[in-house]
Amino acid sequence: PDILAAMDQPSIDGSNSYLVALAARRAGLKVALSGLGGDELFGSYSTFSSVPRTRRWVRNAERCGLGAAIDQLGPRLSGNPKAASLRRYGSTTEGCYLLRRGLFLPTDLPRLLGETAAREALERYDPLRALRGALQELPTAGIRSRDHWSAVHWMETRFYMSHTLLRDADWASMAHGLEVRVPFVDRKLHARLLAARFEPARTRGKAALFRQAAPELPDALWRRPKTGFYIPVVEWLEERAGATPAADRGAASRRLALRVLESFGVELEAS
Repeated sequence: PDILAAMDQPSIDGSNSYLVALAARRAGLKVALSGLGGDELFGSYSTFSSVPRTRRWVRNAERCGLGAAIDQLGPRLSGNPKAASLRRYGSTTEGCYLLRRGLFLPTDLPRLLGETAAREALERYDPLRALRGALQELPTAGIRSRDHWSAVHWMETRFYMSHTLLRDADWASMAHGLEVRVPFVDRKLHARLLAARFEPARTRGKAALFRQAAPELPDALWRRPKTGFYIPVVEWLEERAGATPAADRGAASRRLALRVLESFGVELEAS
């Protein structure tokens, strides 16, 4: 498909952005504004609460001597294959973040790539080492080392936004000749919000900040449920192939990543 020809590596929101950009271009638009970067600035992702909560839960379980129970019960209770690595990665902020955002964990790579290729890949780029290095920069940015909310913000901005969302928005929009502008990705805006410790969004939510900035907006807008940004591309592909679509979004993303790699002739084991 055209989307796989335009996509140069496995992606998260790339297929969504591709189809939205296509619809915008067909509507006659040449330039579009995107809210990309807003979730990182205003703490809208579930990671802002789930990463510190998971870290705290794993550490408390270890202190209570329940580490072995985590290994046994994690995969059964969640149904997520990454839960088998909860004890291994879940005691640190960077490890919890990798569990949440990684399509595949370092421990998955030998099975996917082979022992030699996996070892060489991790020697060149170890995601945990990269995340840990980014967190060591927090004091120079004026952020306390135990400020877990800001730590998640830092990782979301430095890795998920920079390495995935921005590049996906770029290739997906340019595939249709659409210019996408990202006003929330702005150094001055980031510095102002950092100086204010991202309040009031940090403690009261993104809506509280927007209420202050635009009090004239109707109340119904604030009561509207959050809508996700998801187009079921992998489900369509699997239904066409006669396969049963994955029920879990994370599993669907992993299967889409494998399918994209296979389109480039990289044959990996199914996860």
